[in-house]
Amino acid sequence: MAIVNVTDIGATNASSTDGFMEFFGNYPKGSLIFAAVYEQNTTGVPGTMTDLAGNSYTRLSSVSPNNDISQGVVSTYYSFNSSSVALCTYTLSSSSAKALGSGMWASGLLRSANPVDTPALPIPTTGNSSAPLNTTNILNTVGGELVMGVVGWPGLNTDTFTQDSTHGFSGIFNTKFGGACLGGGYQVRSGTTAPIIYSPQIDPSNFWGESIAIFKAAPQPTISVYSLGTFSDTPSATVTMSGINVPRGALIFLAAFERNSNGQVGTYSDTAGNTYRVINDTTPAGNAANGTVSARYAYNAKPLTNGTITYTKRTAGVATAISVFYATGILGTSNPLDVSIGNGDFGTSASQIINASGPLTNATELVVGVMGWVTGASNTFTQDKTESWSAPPDGFVNTGMGIGIGAGFYISQVTDTPSYTTFVSGAAKPYAILIQAFMAGGFPAPAPDDTTLGVNDA
Repeated sequence: MAIVNVTDIGATNASSTDGFMEFFGNYPKGSLIFAAVYEQNTTGVPGTMTDLAGNSYTRLSSVSPNNDISQGVVSTYYSFNSSSVALCTYTLSSSSAKALGSGMWASGLLRSANPVDTPALPIPTTGNSSAPLNTTNILNTVGGELVMGVVGWPGLNTDTFTQDSTHGFSGIFNTKFGGACLGGGYQVRSGTTAPIIYSPQIDPSNFWGESIAIFKAAPQPTISVYSLGTFSDTPSATVTMSGINVPRGALIFLAAFERNSNGQVGTYSDTAGNTYRVINDTTPAGNAANGTVSARYAYNAKPLTNGTITYTKRTAGVATAISVFYATGILGTSNPLDVSIGNGDFGTSASQIINASGPLTNATELVVGVMGWVTGASNTFTQDKTESWSAPPDGFVNTGMGIGIGAGFYISQVTDTPSYTTFVSGAAKPYAILIQAFMAGGFPAPAPDDTTLGVNDA
């Protein structure tokens, strides 16, 4: 199941003269945007959500505290598979009312269809007590689902909210403004069949309205990715990785940064005799004196059992580092490289971005980004936070060698145009960045004597 990550973007509010309130944050492409709002009008009518990117927002729930419309309305909104945006706006239904809101975005959720788990969604509840309660008796909750709980009440800034850690929720919302209070939390289900219960505590007792939202995680991918590690060398003519085990039919991916001064690339080989095909080569800042960042792959691979993969440098004795992984579930009956999206770029900056040259051919593909930079002192690489990017390829930083490699992958769900955005701490530095994708599909099954070792980063 996909890894679900949740990022809080904070609280916002509107006075009785504003008519709207704004949620500022960097919401990445493909994420689910979620907002909870307590509008203190006297009609119980909720407002609307919009943003600068034109994402469509659905109101998931609305409930008045203690079912009394004179106390206003607590509502939740979401947008899935969203376009990247930096500002979302809630427009009040009553321009003279006050409002309080809090929001977040999440990755790793279903994007190809509406992610709301409608059958499991409980009806919003209301009451007058210190223990708001909402529960669902749906037992077959899908593992990995994101559950959001929200409660609003007409309290004071001195009121306290205690998260429902008993039932596995952790905090995101806890904010107050002008007589309105909003609290909430989330949990990522781990496959348990227990009912969902959300029962935080408010003090003192008050009218309240509470709701639960449930979002499906991305489906279990047919592609699995396994790290084979990073390797480096300066004095010799090769960089050699030994003790390598790769099953028959896998895709092997290698990224290298050779600090030669001619902008050329060495050769890739292994003891099984696999053929490594060219993807892309780029020089940091477009200057051959900085060396070359390259990527190669072998598909429908012959198995490696305690084998060796070798990168032979174009220039012997120069600093070189490589990062390698293999993947299963990749198309093996024909070349799996998606030639519609591959791209390479370079520049001099502390932040790096590359957009694919076009949309993915298929919804399910393995997308890989590689960035190499000429290191400075104490550089730290920050992975792209969108699309659930993660290693491998594993990163490598050695300031003595002047080499930094930052990389990652994700498994797509939709046929959009991928992008890869990274950041390296410190001053601007020469970099080269690549993006490529491989199509999912069948491949010959591993033979019984094939051995699969290494770290599973799927």
